[in-house]
Amino acid sequence: MFISTKEYDALQQPITQTFKGCKDNSNATLFVMQRDTEFLFIPIKKKYAEVRCNLTGKKIPK
Repeated sequence: MFISTKEYDALQQPITQTFKGCKDNSNATLFVMQRDTEFLFIPIKKKYAEVRCNLTGKKIPK
């Protein structure tokens, strides 16, 4: 099939708030991710946001 997908960070912004989900209450960063999918030459773009812990890199649940 003719499906291709690319996913990358479109924007990142530090957050001054601390989260319980982060190890040692470290800071976190807000990432706006973009997923570009092309299906039979029809581009589909989707953006979504996620917060990641700076110390461990794990996603913090909403």
